[in-house]
Amino acid sequence: MVQKSLLPTLQKLGLTYYEAQAYISLMTLGVAKPSVIAEESGVPRTRIYEVLKKLEKDKWVTVEKSRPATVTPTYPRKVLEERKLLINHEIDSLSNELAMIYDDVIQKDVPKIRVVYSQESIKQMALDVLGNAKNRIVSMGSLYLPGELEALKDSLLRAKERGVSIRIISKPLEDLDKEMVDGFNEFVDVKAGHPYCLKTIMVDNRETILIMAKVENGVPNLEDVIAVWITSPQLTSYMWSIFDRDWKYLEDYRNNK
Repeated sequence: MVQKSLLPTLQKLGLTYYEAQAYISLMTLGVAKPSVIAEESGVPRTRIYEVLKKLEKDKWVTVEKSRPATVTPTYPRKVLEERKLLINHEIDSLSNELAMIYDDVIQKDVPKIRVVYSQESIKQMALDVLGNAKNRIVSMGSLYLPGELEALKDSLLRAKERGVSIRIISKPLEDLDKEMVDGFNEFVDVKAGHPYCLKTIMVDNRETILIMAKVENGVPNLEDVIAVWITSPQLTSYMWSIFDRDWKYLEDYRNNK
């Protein structure tokens, strides 16, 4: 009864009925010949070698090419952990693809907008959006809030480890400071430009954050800031086109360090 209760779960993991039967039977036998597995599991002898070949290919068992052949089951925790990782990866990929379709089609004409004013709220908004990045991140502008660099560095590094492409256009070359660039250039492409009192962050093909400070006597007042977060594929595509145009003509920090 216990063995039979395992069959549906093994089938959900991709095994056929015969493959699940053969694997469970082999677990009770330990090491066995194909003919014995067929007899114990009820798998037809004419199918047993085909079934075991598939189980071996998917790493459920190991087949020793002796005469006669002997079959050993893979340690269950090992093979199931591998299956769990694979399934989780497939679910994540499916989720991302469907979410992008949803954003591009269902929410195409219904952008979401959020406005925040304090430094801490703005930094947290940026971290939240960057933490959800799947494919690419770009940022352009010279406005950085106190403590933002270190927080962004950790978030961007995690994004890079997920395989996200990251590019930054920052201050003009003569205004670049060591903290700004050395904190990023090991894992992010940085170019110099945009001497403006604002910053724009674009994530994937759907989200844009525009961060601004009020300028007083020609100097941005970092105590008087605002950020607007917009989920709009159309707006993001326009901002991407501006970024890509500028990126082609600006200087790479590494070439001028």
